[in-house]
Amino acid sequence: MINLIEKYFDHLDIAIYLNNDMLQINQYDVSKALVILAMEKSFVQVGGSIVLDVVSGKIFEKYQCHIPDCYEHPEYLNSVLVNMPISTHHTIVRLIRNQLTEFSYKKEIRYFLEKLNHGLNLSFNAIT
Repeated sequence: MINLIEKYFDHLDIAIYLNNDMLQINQYDVSKALVILAMEKSFVQVGGSIVLDVVSGKIFEKYQCHIPDCYEHPEYLNSVLVNMPISTHHTIVRLIRNQLTEFSYKKEIRYFLEKLNHGLNLSFNAIT
């Protein structure tokens, strides 16, 4: 029997499970947690909780979703970022990319980064 023992980041869909005295972590959940953390950290680095709140509010207003939903739908985040000043947009994308580059061997993270860069009309490797 699998018992839920802990959840990450107050997001209900990312969890660690205890099964036969061993921790089991779904790799999809790990990738999602990495992306969520990179997004939220980047927003805070750029403008503190104000930018985090603004981006979160715009995503909810436009899509009735939250930041974690941008993992499956990076176009949601991109559509909010393209309406920000270009320097802010580029800085956020650069910060997210810098935090996730070492994990880009995971196809889900690479897909997320490619979609995020799409709004800048740049390839995955173009932003450094």
